[in-house]
Amino acid sequence: MVYDEEQGEVKPLSPFAEIEESSEAGYLTLDEPELWEEEDQERLPDNWFRVTKTKGRVPKKEYQKFIPRKLYIYPNGKVELGAVTKNQSPAPIPCWFIPKPFSLA
Repeated sequence: MVYDEEQGEVKPLSPFAEIEESSEAGYLTLDEPELWEEEDQERLPDNWFRVTKTKGRVPKKEYQKFIPRKLYIYPNGKVELGAVTKNQSPAPIPCWFIPKPFSLA
C-alpha cells in the first residue's frame, strides 16, 4: 500500500505506479490486541537505538521511520491521525503502518 501523509490517505500499491515524493510504500496491518503498542519499542533491535543521558533510549535517525506508526483509516482510505471520537460513523479502523523495506535488523 501507499501512505500519502500530505494528502492524509492510503491507497493500494500498483506494481507499475510511480510513488510520489510525499508518499511512502509500505505495509499495513489491522490493530490486534497485543500486536503492538507505542510503548513496545523495547521489542525492536537494540542497534536501532542510542542511549542519551537526558532522554534515555531514543531511536537513531536512520531507523526512526521503521518504527510502526498507528493510523486510523476510514473505509474511503482517508487517514485520521489524532484522537478518534467513539461515536463517529463510520468509525476509522486502527492500523499499524511500516514503510518498505521491512527491516528486522
